[in-house]
Amino acid sequence: MAGRAAAKVPIARVGQALSRVGTPALVLDLDAFDQNARSLVHQMQVFEKRGPNGKTVALRPHAKAHKCSALALRQMDLLGSAAVGLGCQTLAEAEILASAGLKDLTITNEVVPIDKVQRLAKLAKTEGLALGVCVDSAVNVRQISKELQAVGATIKVLVECNVGQNRCGVETAEEAVELAKVVKAFDGVLDFDGYQAYHGAIQHVRGEAERSAECRKVAEKVVAINAAFDTAGIKCNTVTGGGTGTFLFDAGSGLYTEVQPGSYFFGDVDYGKNDWGRSKGWTQSLLVAATVISRNPSRRTVVVDAGLKAVDLGSGPPLVLGEEQWSFANGGDEHGVVTVPEGDLPEVGERMYLIPSHVDPTFNMHRQLVCVRGEVVEDVLEIDASGPGF
Repeated sequence: MAGRAAAKVPIARVGQALSRVGTPALVLDLDAFDQNARSLVHQMQVFEKRGPNGKTVALRPHAKAHKCSALALRQMDLLGSAAVGLGCQTLAEAEILASAGLKDLTITNEVVPIDKVQRLAKLAKTEGLALGVCVDSAVNVRQISKELQAVGATIKVLVECNVGQNRCGVETAEEAVELAKVVKAFDGVLDFDGYQAYHGAIQHVRGEAERSAECRKVAEKVVAINAAFDTAGIKCNTVTGGGTGTFLFDAGSGLYTEVQPGSYFFGDVDYGKNDWGRSKGWTQSLLVAATVISRNPSRRTVVVDAGLKAVDLGSGPPLVLGEEQWSFANGGDEHGVVTVPEGDLPEVGERMYLIPSHVDPTFNMHRQLVCVRGEVVEDVLEIDASGPGF
């Protein structure tokens, strides 16, 4: 009937062979995903990471990587007591994860404007939910306090500190203390919990030694922030930061209470370019399945049905699994062009699997996640928090 929305068609069904799944499809190898979770716990245990409180540094995997509540629940189950909760980058992510039953969420970002602050206050009233949020301005602190008072809720607050990324965050240790005092002025509504010291721009510093050196620069700033809080007599229960590229360095500094690796569970081309030494631990678990829809022997190219709307190119092109010499190029919204320099050219209808260049935006392009074990579909998950921040 004209005007009616088409019914949502599942891209795969449980028990189906992977080779029969519709394409383009986001595919998760559950064996590899589960192993990555175990490896993450092992990495932390081997290095015996302990924070400033003497306790083992906790994991707070970042859900912005996958935006999928069912996968978040699986992460928490696999990580067990090693994980304290989950990180979210948007309010919508937190709302959806909370509705799925996740009990400890930190929004590692500022929540603005007022309509979002009102939604934040409503979310904070969720029974049994420990909710945290980052702030870097007194204006935002007062807005949050006012809306929480209106609904009779409380929330944990973390001051965000700029430790080198030059994005959000207060600039100096003194500013961090002053903002914490503003938060503490609303004690009973706002629960000052500590601060965030995350430097996303150094996650992909390629050399292990160079990445370690950048983390030491961050650590020097964290030491100064801690000293300022100590002088002011303000206790920080939480110091959070550390992504996939730096979490072992940050946790090993003895300055953090929790770290936030997210891409570690999946892997991608960009992280694969890092020098990991002996500490990598992860296996590629995330792929984009594509089908050859055209071939041109004279150009030695084939066209696949995965283009700009299926694979992220912001961090470079994806790789073709098992074919290091093949190269992927942008062919438009729904097309990717793969050059095959030598050997047999794939036939129309053949499958190939792409390793995403960057996990997060690739997840955000898809609405369903096909979970396989071996060559069989075990589950199909809705990527229910996909979309831009709102």
